Amino acid sequence: MANKAIKMDRGVAVRLDEVYTTNEKHLVSPYVDANTGAERYFGSVKFLQPKEAKKTMQEAVKMLGSEVQDTVFSGQYPKWVEDNYGTSMNISGRLKFYTDTSCTKTVPDLDIRDYIYSLEVHLTPTKDNQIFLRGARAIAVRKSEGRYNDELFEEETKDGNLTPIDIVDDDLPF
Repeated sequence: MANKAIKMDRGVAVRLDEVYTTNEKHLVSPYVDANTGAERYFGSVKFLQPKEAKKTMQEAVKMLGSEVQDTVFSGQYPKWVEDNYGTSMNISGRLKFYTDTSCTKTVPDLDIRDYIYSLEVHLTPTKDNQIFLRGARAIAVRKSEGRYNDELFEEETKDGNLTPIDIVDDDLPF
C-alpha cells in the first residue's frame, strides 16, 4: 500500500496508510457544547511512517492551488502537529471506522484503538481560502501490536479471576 492524493471537484481526497488513533474519544462520540448544545467531532491520529504521510499531505495541499493558504501545516490551529510526543494530525468530523473496504462492517467504538488503518481525509478550501480538513473514513488493515498490557497491573487469584493490585510507585516497571 502507498499513500496517495487525488484531485476532486471541490478539493482533494487523501489516503494515508499505517495510521492509528491516539485521541479518539470525540471521533466516535460527540463533544456537546454546554452553552449551545452543538455537537462536535474531533480527534487525533498518528502514523507508523510519518515522513511518508507528511509528504503526501504536502502534495495534497499543493493540489488545492496556489490561492489557498496552507493552514494544514501552519496557522492558528495547525492540523498537522510535530512536537515532543511525535507527529500527529488533528481531524474534524465524525470518523467512521470499518473492518472492510465495502464499508459494511464497522469497528466497535470501544475497539478502535486495536487496529492499524488506511485513513481517508478530504481537504476542501473554505470561503476565505483556508483549508478544512475532514476525516471521511478509516479501514482497518490489521490488528495493532502496540496495545497496553493490563496484565502488568493485575494478578491471578486461585479461582482464575484477575483482580487489581494495590500499586505503589516503586512497583512500576518504568
